[in-house]
Amino acid sequence: MRCAVQGLKHAPTTVESAELNRIAGEAFLNRGQLNEAFDYVTIARRYALTCGDSEVLCKSILALGRVYGRMNRYALADKAWSEALTLANINGDVRLQGRILVNRAALNQRRGDHSQALAILEDARKRLEKVGDLRGLAGCYECIAYSYMEKDEPKLAMQSFEKLEELARQLDDKKLDAITHFRRGALHLKQDEFTEALEPLEEAYRLFKRLGDRKNRAIVLCNLIRIHIGLKQIGKVGPFLREAIGLAKGVDSASLMSNIQMVRGEMAVYEGAGDRAIRYFTEALSYAEKADDVERFRSLHGRLGEMVKELGFKVPGLERLLKRARRGYPSVGLKNELDEWLKQVPSSDVEEDKNI
Repeated sequence: MRCAVQGLKHAPTTVESAELNRIAGEAFLNRGQLNEAFDYVTIARRYALTCGDSEVLCKSILALGRVYGRMNRYALADKAWSEALTLANINGDVRLQGRILVNRAALNQRRGDHSQALAILEDARKRLEKVGDLRGLAGCYECIAYSYMEKDEPKLAMQSFEKLEELARQLDDKKLDAITHFRRGALHLKQDEFTEALEPLEEAYRLFKRLGDRKNRAIVLCNLIRIHIGLKQIGKVGPFLREAIGLAKGVDSASLMSNIQMVRGEMAVYEGAGDRAIRYFTEALSYAEKADDVERFRSLHGRLGEMVKELGFKVPGLERLLKRARRGYPSVGLKNELDEWLKQVPSSDVEEDKNI
């Protein structure tokens, strides 16, 4: 990102201005700084419209769509990618067509429509394989695996992980290797296969540590904590939690902090400490709202479901937390389930939130 911003100071051509602004915008996007990302990719598109290079324009529109997607502005993201796909089709750029389709599939995943996402990903896979775009295929298979995980089809998800491992070897990509181990472990964890989840997650931790990736290392630690809670190896939770909190201090990520507070809430549920669980889950919700991250809300919803299953509906402060979560949730489906939970909370007054 620093190189791109520096490059803009040296009076570049229109094409260079479009590309450098796009690169800077994507860097801000990867850091979760959405407003800055939006500013740069918007400028990139403006330059690209006047440079006469349709490929540069297509890339800038693709980047703009990604930013809109992260901002949960789905209609605008879809519109941008439709425009980009039209340009890629006109240019006969099969590689770019495949990558645009992967992004459109990811948008459907954020909406929770995994069947549609998989249909789009199959189209993307064929195009990317046709041109031998290994990097694009890696992103495609990661999305395929995620959708199969969400559809509770672990065998098909595992097949995609095997493809990812093969691509990581071909590309000699250590980060992709780490991500693949992490996803494989997360799949086992999702099925409460704690022992099976341990080895791939420990390997992911080692790889991310070698890469100096503090954020992903902390995320892996959160999952390792969940494993040890599941295995009732509570003595191992404290050191992992302290390390995760320490790593998070060097990373500006509300999404990561939401994950850490969720883990603390899960530990409180295990210990039967309802008051602490409510406090930590409320903090996790605050960070999820700050991050405006759909996945954080879904993850938190799952944890709240586990809490009411373990501790019941009489936990002090539960009604307030559920009503606040309902206001923040982007998904109607999650809100509907929260309404059902609220009906079971003693003295719950659902009427005041009916129109939220």
